[in-house]
Amino acid sequence: CCLTALLLLSVAGCATPPAPQPPSSPVKLMPEPGKAMLIGEGAAGAGDPIIYITNVDGTPVPGGERSALTPITLAPGPHKIVIALSAGNLFSALMFDFTAQEGGVYRARAQQKRDLPWYSVPLTSVGGQTYFWVEDSASGEPVTEKKLKNVTSQQQPIFIPIPVR
Repeated sequence: CCLTALLLLSVAGCATPPAPQPPSSPVKLMPEPGKAMLIGEGAAGAGDPIIYITNVDGTPVPGGERSALTPITLAPGPHKIVIALSAGNLFSALMFDFTAQEGGVYRARAQQKRDLPWYSVPLTSVGGQTYFWVEDSASGEPVTEKKLKNVTSQQQPIFIPIPVR
């Protein structure tokens, strides 16, 4: 009895913790020859901010928020895109004129105005005045203007009909 307990304690103490893993490196996106790519930004958990493309040249992008990290292949040239930002019940979207260059990789971005109390980099909370834009993934430089829009709750009021006599 006592020998078994002693043996179990000695074996338990010998377990070595797993070796720390190096952080995963970001995946480098490579567009097909003669094409460009556009991608959004996802988040870690439910209710976290997600920036995604909802429409390219009048065609809806399937998948909604779930498509944020799915690259969209584009032909080089001018495009009209819609960038959306959602987090829980907060949502906003804006249309952009955007010109893709052959071989370019672009990312849809959003960031609150710096004077908001919940301002954070990277974007971890949303609401209020927020800038939207597209940037070149390699340089980090904007390739569209930065547009300002209010991100608000999308909850709809519930109307209950009350008969009046």
